Amino acid sequence: MKRIALLSLALAGATALPASAHELGLLLDQQFTPSQDGGGTHVGFIKPHGVGLRGAYTLVNLGVAEVGITGGWHDKVSDDIASAPSAAWNRASFGYTSLGVQADWKLLVNLNAGLELRREVVTLDRAAGGSEDHDFTRPWARVGFGWSLPTPVVSPFLRFEGAYALTRDSLPANAGGSDFAKAVAPRYQVGVYGGIRF
Repeated sequence: MKRIALLSLALAGATALPASAHELGLLLDQQFTPSQDGGGTHVGFIKPHGVGLRGAYTLVNLGVAEVGITGGWHDKVSDDIASAPSAAWNRASFGYTSLGVQADWKLLVNLNAGLELRREVVTLDRAAGGSEDHDFTRPWARVGFGWSLPTPVVSPFLRFEGAYALTRDSLPANAGGSDFAKAVAPRYQVGVYGGIRF
């Protein structure tokens, strides 16, 4: 009986914390696709950098740990495609929207881990003129560490994070537009994420 009473008291205390149920932040990042070869074609290292927005809502708050849902949007970023001997496309743009879940541990250094599904859009610019869009959905894993300043109303935070695509496509022989877009899409990402919890 005492154990149930203590557990109830702990849960009530956790839900009564002035904790921030909402999170809104700005992401400054760089995405990377390693160099690769396929079907006699070599595509060089692709590394665009850009800006994104992310929001989160906390579903479970236990004081030192939180679990929530996230949604994000990343502006399109572009980079040249250096390929040999030649390619139909000479530039690509990458953007995405995402939905996911995340967990936060608030220790001396805040730790964060998340999984998200990204709806990615890759635009390929033709060397001869014109462009074509290709979109697909992939799961990504994300981890980060940072610091926050807990205050009663608004808590600013700063986090360094990395993300990795859990599925990826290699450059095939005679790659068509869709296959080529999936092969040159970003495979990992590093960035600085900061914002407020309220």
